[in-house]
Amino acid sequence: MKILHILFLLILMSGCSNLKVVNSGEETRKIQWLDGKKVIKKLNRLKVGDIVVKNKVATSVTSWFGHAAVVISPWSVGEYPMIGAGFVEANILEWLYEDRKVVVLRYKYFDKKFRNRFLNNVKRYSNREYQITTDKYNNRKFYCSQYVWYLYYETAKELKDKNFDYNLKKNDIFIFPYDLLDMPNFEIVDMR
Repeated sequence: MKILHILFLLILMSGCSNLKVVNSGEETRKIQWLDGKKVIKKLNRLKVGDIVVKNKVATSVTSWFGHAAVVISPWSVGEYPMIGAGFVEANILEWLYEDRKVVVLRYKYFDKKFRNRFLNNVKRYSNREYQITTDKYNNRKFYCSQYVWYLYYETAKELKDKNFDYNLKKNDIFIFPYDLLDMPNFEIVDMR
């Protein structure tokens, strides 16, 4: 019953419409959603640490809020896809081949030092179970977008990165996949 209440709350807060514009700091930027199958042809543009956000799908309950994963190698993404699955390292070709639109984000300050610490955190937090939690700082259980956000949050915190926005959605209890599109200092990667 508690899960139904949370699900109802999520539906009310997010809805099922696609996001068109994102406010990033002072500027407003348009989001260009691209067919995942077309992005496959440009895989050489992806880098470790890139965030891939999939669009919302109204006909699938598990996709009402979109989905997010992070590139962890040239050929794979790390994700928490669904209840019962836990962490999954998915082949990027298969992951993008689904009939969905995507946006790719890249942290502007993702250097070698950040990359090494980030990949250590991918390993460190890849043995948790999937659960929608109302504490975005919870590192014992994850859902897709919380996991991606938490990897960046924890890595930036460990490195004392002044460029990361530690206060994203400060008063919110959830980090939705579309919230990742509004992260300051993350650029949209041109995959056209």
